[in-house]
Amino acid sequence: MYGYSGYLLEVDLTLGKTRKVSLEEELVKKYIGGSGLGAALYCKYLSHSMEDDYSVNDFVERVVNNQYVDNPITVDAFSPNNPLIFMNGPLTGSTLPASNRMTVCSRSPHTNIWGEANSGGFFAPELRKAGYDGIIITGSSSKPVNLYIENDNIELISAEDVWGMDTIATIEKLSDHGKVMAIGPAGEKMSTMACIAVSTHNFLGRAGMGAVMGSKKLKAIVAKGSNKYQPAFPEKMKEIKSRLLGKMNSHLTIEALKGLGTNAGMDMGSLSGDVPTKNWQHGDWDKYEFINGAAFIDNFKVGAKTCFSCPVACKHVIKVDTDTYKMHGANPEYETAAVFGSNCLNDNAASIAVANDLCNRYGLDVIGTGSVIALAMDCFEKEYINTKDTDGMEIAWGDDEVIIELIHQIGQMKGFGVRLANGSLEFVKDLDPKALDLVVAVKGLEAPMHDPRCAWGLGLDYATSNRGACHVSSIVMHAEHGALIYPEIAIGTDIYMGTSQEGKVELVKKGQDIGGVFGGAAVFCYLGGVPFNGEDLVDSINAATGYDFTLDEIMQIGERIWCLKRTLNNLWGIRQSDDVLPKRLRTALEDGPTEGIAVEIDDLLKDYYKLRGLDKNGFVKREVLIRCGLLDTVKSNAAEAAAGQ
Repeated sequence: MYGYSGYLLEVDLTLGKTRKVSLEEELVKKYIGGSGLGAALYCKYLSHSMEDDYSVNDFVERVVNNQYVDNPITVDAFSPNNPLIFMNGPLTGSTLPASNRMTVCSRSPHTNIWGEANSGGFFAPELRKAGYDGIIITGSSSKPVNLYIENDNIELISAEDVWGMDTIATIEKLSDHGKVMAIGPAGEKMSTMACIAVSTHNFLGRAGMGAVMGSKKLKAIVAKGSNKYQPAFPEKMKEIKSRLLGKMNSHLTIEALKGLGTNAGMDMGSLSGDVPTKNWQHGDWDKYEFINGAAFIDNFKVGAKTCFSCPVACKHVIKVDTDTYKMHGANPEYETAAVFGSNCLNDNAASIAVANDLCNRYGLDVIGTGSVIALAMDCFEKEYINTKDTDGMEIAWGDDEVIIELIHQIGQMKGFGVRLANGSLEFVKDLDPKALDLVVAVKGLEAPMHDPRCAWGLGLDYATSNRGACHVSSIVMHAEHGALIYPEIAIGTDIYMGTSQEGKVELVKKGQDIGGVFGGAAVFCYLGGVPFNGEDLVDSINAATGYDFTLDEIMQIGERIWCLKRTLNNLWGIRQSDDVLPKRLRTALEDGPTEGIAVEIDDLLKDYYKLRGLDKNGFVKREVLIRCGLLDTVKSNAAEAAAGQ
C-alpha cells in the first residue's frame, strides 16, 4: 500500500512477545489512519480480550443489540486487556508540511470513556521508517520495560535503570538508540492526568494515556528505521507541498506562530473573551500582557525547534534565570500560559515557564493539572477545603509558589497532591456537593483554555466531543474564530457571529466530520494546517495513497469515525445527559467582552441530535450506522426483527 508501511507491531507485554502483522487495506480505506484507524483496531483487539474475534461491524452490532447492557465490558482503563494503540496516518513520513503527527488511543482512566491524544515531533516519521504504521500494546509487564524497534529487530528490555526518571532525562539517556517517547513519574504512579512525552517539546497530552502506559509498566518506546516513505504519486506530492508552503508563507496565523508560538493567541483571546480567568469566573483581567506571547519571547527566548518537515518552528526554546526561578527548555504553549496564568490569577511569567517545565518532566497534562489547581484555589476561597486538608498550605489565588509546590506533589503523588492527581471530578467527589459547580469539564475531561461564551459553536463542540471538552477534534474553533475557510463545504465562507445560534449546528457536525480525518486520521496539525482547505486534504491523501477519494467520501469517513467512537462511549455509559456544558460555562460573566452572555446550546443540541442522527438516549441510530458502513444491512435487519419478536 502506498503511503503506508503496510504493517502493525503487536506487543503482548504479559507474555513478552511481539509480532509483525499486515495492515488490512479494507480497514485503511474505511478509517484512513490515526485515531480513526485506532478506534477500529481498538474494537478488534478489545474483542480479542473477550475471547472473541469479531469484525468492527460485528462489534458494533453487539453493542447496538444491547448484549452488554446487563454485563458490560469490564475491561477498565488499567486492565491488562485494555489495548493502547499508537497510530500514524498516511502522510506521516512525507515531506508535506504540518502533516507528521501521530495519535494514541485507549479507554481513558481519567474519563472512563474514549481517550485519545496526538502530537507532532520526530517519533512518528521514525516509526514509519522502521516499517510500521502503528503499535498495539496489550497485556502488562511484571517489571518495567522499554520497547526497542529497529526495522524487524524488536526487543523488550528492562527499564529498571530509567524507571523513576523524568521524561526529559529518559529521552536524553535513550536517544542514542533512536527517537524516543516516554512517560515520567506521573505515568509510573498512574496519575490519570499523565501524558506521554514524544520529545522534549512534544507531548501526547490529554486523557491520561501516560497512565495507561504506566499501568502496563512500559516506560519508553524507541524507534529507529531505514525504510523510505513511498507515496503513490511522488511528483503530485511535490506539487502539493509547494502549494501548501505557499499558503503557509502568506498566512497571518503562521507568522504569529513563528514569532510567538501558540501563545500569540493570548492578546486576541483577551479581547474576544476567549481566555478563562479565575477558574472561568471572569472575562477581564488587567495583567494579560504579563503572560502573553511577547512576555516569554522577548524576555526568555534562546532558540527554536520544529517538527519533522515543518517550516513553522513554533516550538520556541527559552531560558529563565531569576532569583526565584530557573529553567531551560520548552516555551509554554497558550494553554499553559492561560491555565497557570490567568485561570489561577498568576501574572509571573517565570513561574509559568517553570510550571510548564515541571509538567513536561513529570509527564503531566498541563490543562488538567492547571485546571485542578485553579479548582483547588476556588474551593479554598469558598471554604470547601481548608489548611487541615492541605497539610497547612494556604492555597490562595495567584500564589505562584503554591502552584509550583502542587505540581511537585501531583507529579510525585505526595501530600495534598494525591487528592488532585486524578483530576477535577475525583477531587470534588468527597467535598460539599456545591463544589461540583466549580468544575469546568465535559464527560470528565477538563476544558481547554477557550471560553465558549464568546463562541457558541465551540460550546456545542465541547458538549458533543467524543473525548470530552476538546478544541482539537474538529475544525470548529478555528472556523468560528475566522482563522480557516473550507469553501467546498461552506465553512468560513460567511462570518460566524460568536454569540449566535445561526449556522452553528451545521458547522459543528461538518467540522467534526472533516476534523476527524484532517486532524485525527490523516494526521495534519490543526495549527500549521490552518491555511489548508478540503481540496488540500483530499489531494494530499490521494497523492499519498493512490486512492481516489472525493471530498464527500472523506466527509463520510469522518462521520463513520465519529459514530464509531460514539458507539464505544455508549458502551461505556455515555447518554444524552452527558452531552452538556458545566454550570460555569452556562453562567453569564459580569465583566469582559462577553459580559451578560451565557452559552445557549439547548436548542442547538436538539437540532444537532437530529442532524447527527442520535436517538433520545444519545445512541447513534441504527440507520445511521448502516449508512456509515458500521452495520451490515442484512445482519442488522435480521437482528432488529428478532429483537422485535
